[in-house]
Amino acid sequence: MNIFSSRFLVVLVLLLPLLSGCTEKPAQSSVIEPAYKKHAKSGAAVKLISDSIIRVSPNEIIDSELLLATGDSTGELYIALSTTEGLELLDGKRQLNVQLNDSKLVKIPVKLRALRNGRFYLHMQVTAETGGSLSSRSLALIVQSGPEVQKATQFQKPAGENIISMPAQETRSTP
Repeated sequence: MNIFSSRFLVVLVLLLPLLSGCTEKPAQSSVIEPAYKKHAKSGAAVKLISDSIIRVSPNEIIDSELLLATGDSTGELYIALSTTEGLELLDGKRQLNVQLNDSKLVKIPVKLRALRNGRFYLHMQVTAETGGSLSSRSLALIVQSGPEVQKATQFQKPAGENIISMPAQETRSTP
């Protein structure tokens, strides 16, 4: 045996224990549960089933009851109410916590007053906590005070023309 092959054999014998540790081991997987609550797909199973529009006169105080339907019979709803400028929420809480029950219906009494003519909105941010998950939905109730403003007619542009129609109101003043 020549010197080269004997050295190769010695190196191979010395490296063999080191090479045996280089085998691929199966990956161990472990599921770590997050410390926070899971969020479900956006859009809680909540919908407004009472009329979506209330008609009032300016400064008229109206007592109404919003009726929400939920898809769940257990859990809790967190409801935040807000109004647009020109609409007041009277004698009511702006933050509500409601326990869900078997009827799957939630009644929310509200007292509203529109301060002038126009279209106003009562916004409802509803968060449902069911089965350890949170999901939210935004809803709105229209409050129409006085007559509805008619929408302007849509301008029809001739085919092939690059005209952009924009609403405008012209006023003239004399110096």
